Amino acid sequence: MINKIPNILSSLRIVLIPFLFLFINNQKIFLTIVIIAAITDILDGFIARRFNIATKKGASLDAIADNLFMISALICIGILFPEIIKENMTLAVILLYIINIMLKLFVLKKIVFIHLYSGKLSAWAGYFFILYTIIFGYNKLVLYIVAIVYITRLIEEILIIIKKRKVNENTKSIFIK
Repeated sequence: MINKIPNILSSLRIVLIPFLFLFINNQKIFLTIVIIAAITDILDGFIARRFNIATKKGASLDAIADNLFMISALICIGILFPEIIKENMTLAVILLYIINIMLKLFVLKKIVFIHLYSGKLSAWAGYFFILYTIIFGYNKLVLYIVAIVYITRLIEEILIIIKKRKVNENTKSIFIK
């Protein structure tokens, strides 16, 4: 039974996505959903590694859940605070994300989720940005700091794709062999 818990936790993040949009105007419920997602993001990988039950399928499900939840939550933030969408840094992150996906499709011929340290950092920066913005409101400095973290991660992925042409999904950083 324990071997199914990480995938259940990852799946829960996907199940929570419609509730973000449903409760977009209810700050307490919205925050609760984001906090639950953040906790499941911590626990799924921890349990998988701790009990030596990590699988390639589980790692992929985790990455898909992370991306879908984070994109959905950030869309909600953009709906609530439309001025964020107009920022050049936001547009730079979106453009680099699209370039990243296109490079994966054209160079690797598939979408690959690379489990970089900078990817985990950008996920936590994303959670922080969402929580901060819902609680305190939009702050341009916080947006720029989080955007720089995302841009750094996306550039690192792009460099890995261009440099290696065949990507090991468990690569932790371009700077670590």
